Parts: sequence; structure tokens; C-alpha cells
Amino acid sequence: MKHATRILAAVLSAAAMSLPLAASAASTATSRTLVLSSRIVQHMHGGEIDGRMRLTISPDGTIMGSYLDTDTGQVSDVTGGVEPGNKLWLDVGEFNRYHFAGTLTGTTIDASAYHGDDDIHLIATAAT
Repeated sequence: MKHATRILAAVLSAAAMSLPLAASAASTATSRTLVLSSRIVQHMHGGEIDGRMRLTISPDGTIMGSYLDTDTGQVSDVTGGVEPGNKLWLDVGEFNRYHFAGTLTGTTIDASAYHGDDDIHLIATAAT
């Protein structure tokens, strides 16, 4: 029985020693914030909506942020996520929410949404 107790103690000790390494590896991953100039093109109704997005992307791919319509000054919440292969989805606004799906390549978003009877295209690039 003493032998089993020593083995168990050695296993627990080894596991405890590996915890700080795992914790320090996890803490090195940080969120990144993108500030993007955007334009939304409405294909059926014509026109372009210019805006500015501020998005924070967490290490797990969750996106939180805001969208400012520079023409009207209206600010909307943005939520979303980035998946493997740079696939991106964004929900912009609360009630008449736009649900965009597309890609995030570096600091460029290229996404589309279908809203009512209109196809909408979002292009957002790093703000200058």
C-alpha cells in the first residue's frame, strides 16, 4: 500500500508542477483590437454607407465591438466570431440586426448579408 501511495504522490506532484507552465502559456495569448474604416454597399437599393468599426477579438475568436455610421452618427453594437480558415461572422445592431458572414484576412473584412430584399456587402480595412 505504501508503494501505491508513493506513486499517487509522485503523479500528483508532477501534475502540480505542470500547472504553472500551462497557466503561463495561456496568459501569453492576448486580445487584439482592430479599428477599421468600412463601407456597406446595398445592391438592390443602391448607395453606400460609410462607417468605422472598433472590434476586439479575444484569443478564443469571440468578437465584441461597435460600429459608427459616419453619416448619421448612430452607434451600433457588434458581436461575432472568427473560426478556423479565417471564416468570420458579425451581427451588427440590435433589432434590425445585420448578420454578416465572410472572411477576416489580416486587417480586412469581406462579408455579405441578406437583409429584407437586399444583398449587402461589407468591406472593412484598417483605418488610416
